[in-house]
Amino acid sequence: MVECEMDLECDRLATRRLRIEYPCGETCEEYYCDDHTTTVAEDFDLNEVEIVETESLL
Repeated sequence: MVECEMDLECDRLATRRLRIEYPCGETCEEYYCDDHTTTVAEDFDLNEVEIVETESLL
């Protein structure tokens, strides 16, 4: 189990994994809980990154 990474003060377990790709070809994964679903959409500029995949961890 992984904790939510979208807020340092959030102590909930992640329920989703987001895989994003940067223009340079680098990819990374972010884990977040249901409470931060809207934060994910706001935090990443879709002109700068591509959302490759979202996956439920449940």
